[in-house]
Amino acid sequence: MRYVVTHHQPTAAVDSIRGDFTGSGSVQLVVAKVNRVELYNLSPEGLKRVCDLEIWGTITNIAEVKREDKQSHILVTTDHPDPYLLSLAYSPTPNPQFEVVHSASLKARAGRIAEYCQTSIVHPSGRVAVTSAYTGSLKVTVFGEDGKGKDIDVRIREQNLLSFAFLPLSTSSPFTLALLHIDQNGKRHLVTRSLKHVPEPGSTKSLASLDISEPTAHIPDINLDDEWEATSVVGVPPPRPGARAGVMVFGEGQARWYAVKEEGAPDPKGKRRSSTAGSPTQEKKGKSKPPRVEEAKVGLPWGRIAATCAIDEEKLLVSDEYGKLYLLALHRRQSEGPVVSIQREALGEISSPSSITHLTSSYFFVTSKCGDSQLISLTPSAICGTGNIAVLDTHLNLAPISDFVVTDPEKIGQQQIVTASGRMNTGSLRVVRSGVAFEELGLLEQVMNTRSIFPLKINFDAEYHLYLVTSSLHRTTLYSMRGDDSSPQFEEVDESEARGIVRQVPTLAAGNIREDDIFVQVTAGSVVAIDLITWEQRSIWKPHVEIVCAAVNGQRVVAGLKGGYLVHLIPQRDQFIVANDWKSPGSWGLTEISCIALDPTLSAELGNYAAIGFWGTNQVKIFYLGDETHRFEELKLAEPISPEDHLPVSTILTTFGTSNRPHLLVGLGNGTISSYALKTEIVLGEPSVRATDKKIFSLGTKPIMLNACTDLGRESNIFACGDRPALLFLKNDRLTASPIKLRDIHAGSVLHIPQFPSSFIFASASTLLIGQIRESQKIDVRTISLGLDTPIRLTYHRGLRAYGVVCQRKELNREDDREIYSSSFKLFDDITFEYLNNFTARPDEQMMCVTTIPDSTGEEDSDFLVVGTYEATGAEEDVSKGRILIFEEVPNRKLKLVVSHDVGGCVYAVTNVGANLAAAINGTLQVFSLHRSHDDIRIESVAKWSSAYVASSLICRGNTLLVGDAMRAVCILRWTGAKLETLYHDYASLWIQTLESIDEGGVIGAELNNNIVTWRKDGKLERDGMWYFGEGINRFRRASLNAAAPGAGGNNAGRGNLVFCTNTGRIGIVASLDEDLSMQLSNLQRNIGSVIQGPGKVEHSRRRAPQSTPGLPTILTQNTHAVGFIDGDFVEKFLYLDPSSDEVMRILEGKNKYEQLGNRYHDIVQMLEELQRLH
Repeated sequence: MRYVVTHHQPTAAVDSIRGDFTGSGSVQLVVAKVNRVELYNLSPEGLKRVCDLEIWGTITNIAEVKREDKQSHILVTTDHPDPYLLSLAYSPTPNPQFEVVHSASLKARAGRIAEYCQTSIVHPSGRVAVTSAYTGSLKVTVFGEDGKGKDIDVRIREQNLLSFAFLPLSTSSPFTLALLHIDQNGKRHLVTRSLKHVPEPGSTKSLASLDISEPTAHIPDINLDDEWEATSVVGVPPPRPGARAGVMVFGEGQARWYAVKEEGAPDPKGKRRSSTAGSPTQEKKGKSKPPRVEEAKVGLPWGRIAATCAIDEEKLLVSDEYGKLYLLALHRRQSEGPVVSIQREALGEISSPSSITHLTSSYFFVTSKCGDSQLISLTPSAICGTGNIAVLDTHLNLAPISDFVVTDPEKIGQQQIVTASGRMNTGSLRVVRSGVAFEELGLLEQVMNTRSIFPLKINFDAEYHLYLVTSSLHRTTLYSMRGDDSSPQFEEVDESEARGIVRQVPTLAAGNIREDDIFVQVTAGSVVAIDLITWEQRSIWKPHVEIVCAAVNGQRVVAGLKGGYLVHLIPQRDQFIVANDWKSPGSWGLTEISCIALDPTLSAELGNYAAIGFWGTNQVKIFYLGDETHRFEELKLAEPISPEDHLPVSTILTTFGTSNRPHLLVGLGNGTISSYALKTEIVLGEPSVRATDKKIFSLGTKPIMLNACTDLGRESNIFACGDRPALLFLKNDRLTASPIKLRDIHAGSVLHIPQFPSSFIFASASTLLIGQIRESQKIDVRTISLGLDTPIRLTYHRGLRAYGVVCQRKELNREDDREIYSSSFKLFDDITFEYLNNFTARPDEQMMCVTTIPDSTGEEDSDFLVVGTYEATGAEEDVSKGRILIFEEVPNRKLKLVVSHDVGGCVYAVTNVGANLAAAINGTLQVFSLHRSHDDIRIESVAKWSSAYVASSLICRGNTLLVGDAMRAVCILRWTGAKLETLYHDYASLWIQTLESIDEGGVIGAELNNNIVTWRKDGKLERDGMWYFGEGINRFRRASLNAAAPGAGGNNAGRGNLVFCTNTGRIGIVASLDEDLSMQLSNLQRNIGSVIQGPGKVEHSRRRAPQSTPGLPTILTQNTHAVGFIDGDFVEKFLYLDPSSDEVMRILEGKNKYEQLGNRYHDIVQMLEELQRLH
């Protein structure tokens, strides 16, 4: 079976709204990503996330449901194939979360899916919502005072809705819709329809009589110009009571305002309009003229209108799909008259928007499906950007990801994903790394061989650090931090200025002492208390044998002495009090102390404990310290900590997160970290500690040194130094490790000074590096903007150390409204992403694919770059012209076009089969041989296979070729060296978008209806897995992002051998499972599915069942349940359930004795944590 799990969540934002959703009287922002709803508070520092909720489906839009004198609710609409409505309410207890107060399925047994308009709107009163999901039908929801709703489907005559909106009428008028639609002749109309027989608030009346078919005279049926392609309608309320309301209709090149008349209101000539205007009686007379409609219009020299936002009743923001933002101002001659003119003002450029929301004053939030979402401010002059737009903050969005590669160009053992992202004006390359974003701020050079760093304050309670103690293998150095913000300086403090520092030996530990202006320095020969004002030694304690390790935490010093001795010292003003001591029992054999940890946070949970690591036994033990009236006491743990797999070289005892969860971390000599969750308790009047939830992280092979970083973001974090430095933090109540992009780091510590607040300082072989980690996160993303150039395919050339990127460009000629298409091939440096070279295709030619193939010399890293194209003739028939372009490297990392070979169709994909080139051209697969004669290179067709409709995907593994057909699933061919032989062919009608090989001869593919399908070869090609994923997968690649920890224990049956990307910005992993693990996870998934449902009571089995186009039965609908896959994101929810909860008990027990899980709770947790390492 396959284990599908997310590495990076979808980031495409589809909609946003503002309102009072918490009942606090303030304004919040709700943002809808494709699969979750997020709530943000507005603060002077920006947007602060409050909570979010995962939605099982694809969100199309959200809307505010206002409630009188109560908090607003959020109406969420999801897309086909299983559309539904959700009404969400915010609940602050026990933790901030969303609760579902109303849900309704929109799915119909029969009906054609709405082609143009699938959305919901809510009346400003919050009483009624209307949803379009199918042609010729609307679902009306009437909300009660408790926020719950009643739903009914209502037929309408307008079959093809383009857009609809509520008319901004007075509160006494019935609910009325403006419908923009296309009739059977292809003409566009604007009509109005009233909702009749809507029950009053508090009424128990049935909705059966509700009707929406009656036309109104608010706006007569308007036949819009044929040449004007109207696309959307928006209600415009009157600026003041008595003034004319209206609607704005937007379309290609123009926007129009139409007046809305109240029923029975006087027309401009002083006559009252009959409510029967346009009735059948008048139509029979045939002599009445169409009623005059008051309107105003303005030209829009832009692309398709993508988003609108009302600033007030007289101003609107409008943006097209290219991100051009304009302000429309509505002008009236009379305060109560109609709009007579519309003024347009260009403001600047934003991300191609999906929605724009007015937050407050001049602040707006822009969501985008194909670029970063933005918090913007409208200012009179440019602050950050162009025109009158200041971009204050951006929210990352990788979507849509058309292609990606996984590389390690810096050879640091850390893979990175480079994606081809964006569309319209937001094309970009994104470099995605697992880890935290590190920003370098300063560098101190010629500091050699530092092994430990200890920052010091002027006193324990001071806010900032003032001094820095560094220790090498042979000496100790003291630095003072001086200078202003513009020129901070680190100066070495001369020995004459600080005589009390012991300098000629390394420092084992150092730190401030509470309630005094002293710090303690521990060396191999002494423990010294030094006055930070006079720099004189206050007191000194010397042991009878050498000190091998120590820890200082502000209250006490614990020193480990040679021979297995421990000494507990309490610093006083002028002396050290030996509180107690301890020696390892003789029964332990040869045992030395390797590391000591005290809680640096001085927490109530861990303040009286110490963690001690030992040589020989490889054990870590927890001791109770107490005070001078107590002696060292090894705690008899209820669950003893078993010996580690290697020598403990460092350890940390601290609390994490806002809930102060105690943890013990142990750095081992083999490059791994063991972590334990601790629980302190009193058993029979004696202190006790329980160590559970063991986890192991691998950071390479070098010994791991741990350092507590308690000042970063006001939360406890742990810096781990090894082959791959990492930051460990608590996320969702589970310890998580994120790598830091640094090399050859020997030591590190937190550094908090006015010039560099909440920073880190790291030591390499010869420098000290200062920088900031802005937030603890799992993903670090770097953006290389390409603007209107949209990257669609990319490849990596090892010899050039560069990325080759195929781009397509669409821009609008604002003078004649003509869209201009072009295509290019670009080359970027693999480290700096400096632009190296560019090749532009011919006019009317579009590039489609790119790959690297070895040249005929067989030299390493001497690959050609191959690009496939097609000629866009604009005709309806199949493309009949294309080219294969081959580039080779010339001096200065430039490209030279050496082959331009014409072919008879579109080159969808290219790859190499051995030293030959294979190309998918229309419905054929052709193999070309390459020939070089001095500087002349040519290709020659040597084999052709013509059994596909559209060969859209092509993968080569050895001499085996996998062909994805747009009509007939997949075919497996073999290249014999002279011809192509068909081995297997699945003739099922599956439109394969991408495919890849998996395991031993298996195939995995993503098809058009967002299903994932797998095949195995068993005499013939058999489908052994079908699973609805819900997002369009654009590429599979064979790669592994995270390797399992060596020596981590557990099973390694999950192998993450595939990475994929989607059009929503998701990056995921597909792992292959062995038979035993597949059975365990399948049973676990079944039992979790019987306990946990999605919002709206969506069942997991129904959510993942294969889907197809409604009304078109295929092999996908033959299976009512998914087969062959485990939903990794779903089963890993088990890790975040309370072990003592009823949910866990029900999952373990199942519905009956046959569904009982044979694994214990801790075995399941260990199994899932092992799989978590894949992502």
